[in-house]
Amino acid sequence: MARKKFNLTDHFIELFDVFKHERRGVLCFGTLIVLVLLLNYSLSFWVKAPKIDTSQLDSLIAARPKPVKEKIFTPNAIEVNAADTSDWMQLGFSKRQVSVILNYKDAIGGAFRSTDQVQNIFIIDSFKYRQIRPYLNIKEIQVEEDSVYLTTAAEKRQEPFDDEIAELKFAFDPNKISYDSLILLGFYSSQATSLIKFREKIKFFQTPEDLLELYLYDNSDHSKYAKYIEIDSGYSKSHPNDFRAKKPERVWEVKEIELNTADTSDLEALYGIGAYSASRIVQYRNQLGGFYSADQLYEVKGIRKETLDNLFEGFLVDTTVIKKININTCSFKEMLTHPYFDYYETKLLFDYRNEQGKFIYLQDLKKVDPLPDYFIDKVGHYLIFE
Repeated sequence: MARKKFNLTDHFIELFDVFKHERRGVLCFGTLIVLVLLLNYSLSFWVKAPKIDTSQLDSLIAARPKPVKEKIFTPNAIEVNAADTSDWMQLGFSKRQVSVILNYKDAIGGAFRSTDQVQNIFIIDSFKYRQIRPYLNIKEIQVEEDSVYLTTAAEKRQEPFDDEIAELKFAFDPNKISYDSLILLGFYSSQATSLIKFREKIKFFQTPEDLLELYLYDNSDHSKYAKYIEIDSGYSKSHPNDFRAKKPERVWEVKEIELNTADTSDLEALYGIGAYSASRIVQYRNQLGGFYSADQLYEVKGIRKETLDNLFEGFLVDTTVIKKININTCSFKEMLTHPYFDYYETKLLFDYRNEQGKFIYLQDLKKVDPLPDYFIDKVGHYLIFE
């Protein structure tokens, strides 16, 4: 069979070969498009746009005050050792933060030695310090013979004293020398304070090597000052330190304590329990309504676990005196005041009570999702169902 030759004209005619009703539809659609375009272009000739008087609006716009450019506040530079509260506050610090800064300055001797010391204050991080650094100035501190420059223990190994001060050496008796003289010798503030407290509260120095018992005084320090130490052996004899005599150790009685009826004096009789801890225990017991177990003492803040471990066997608990809450009649606020109930758990219980009615047994609390079993067991000691 002979293959028909491809004819482009035939395919083109076949492509546009449509039925009569199709040609009519195309013609109507084309005519509609033309009419719409003509209407769009001729509408401006047929309908005139109304004139709007904008003179009043223009006058209001012209009378509007021009916006004032916001001035960028630039703080004034301050001299860190002479600055008062208002000077620090204009750098962006609150009154409480300023008090911390001024307290720190007093702690290091009443003067900053360099502006970098400001960064050592815990409320000033590196970002804040970079912001205020351009506005901090400091005058050089002239160290006179009777002046004292103080430094913190953290700066002990970072910022040595000036050469003029370091060369000021003279013989001294560690049992007599004053704080200021120690500073002039080159002692750091923490070292001078440690030395004075040691001789006042522990013992007098009998030999130069006794200074090595100081916490912040090591062999390198001793090599600098040992040849200047001259101890008057008769001084300690003429100044008896009876006030340092050891107090007789208190004999602690091992006795049993009933936690729900004991008062603060009973608790203070226990080893390791002072007035503060005793008051915290009684306060927490009153908030709970009573203890059901001695384990609850571990919930009291401010008391070391080791202290309670040593006393645990001496605790008795009378659960009959516990003040309980009627879960079916109590108010929302009354339940919320109990330490074991927070807002979320209290709302769950009250929503269930309002929808389902009274609680009959403790096990009914397990129907309140999602209260865990350990919570139900714990609060069950403080609930009654009537």
